[in-house]
Amino acid sequence: DELERNLRTWIRQDHEVSHWRRTLARLVAERGQLDEAIDLLQAIKRTSQLTATDHRTLANWHLATNHRQAYDQSRFEVLKALDEWQLFDWISDRMVPWENGDEALPNELDENVVFAFQALFEKSANPTEYLWLLRQSYAACHDIRLLRMVPDSVLGRTPQQVYEYVRDVHDGLLADIR
Repeated sequence: DELERNLRTWIRQDHEVSHWRRTLARLVAERGQLDEAIDLLQAIKRTSQLTATDHRTLANWHLATNHRQAYDQSRFEVLKALDEWQLFDWISDRMVPWENGDEALPNELDENVVFAFQALFEKSANPTEYLWLLRQSYAACHDIRLLRMVPDSVLGRTPQQVYEYVRDVHDGLLADIR
């Protein structure tokens, strides 16, 4: 109780409150007040940047409070907080069972792979560089969810980037879709 009172006082008095809000959010979550904990982390998100760990925590709290859409968005934000090379490696590691014919295939593609592709294509300055990975992954598992980010990847791009991207989608990826 005393710690909670002190944290709330420090949040009111201190100019830089993100650290105190993060700590208070974890404390009130431990006490079972997940909605308030979510609000505290959301307040940090509006004023500064959350870490991947914060997004993962927020995702878990959304799951516990049965907020599915917010849960999915937070899981996406966890992956989006990674660097491009980390996303690429993460996706490549998850696609190994689909590419090796030696193992029994999973029943379905992990939904986090779809989120990771979305994060990679949104984050990349040149998503054309990753079309080959998307094409290879789609050819391996034929999961239509992998194509979800293709149209949105042209938004905010220069005409030169769009033309190159559309050409590569047409000549490569669309050839594999049946």
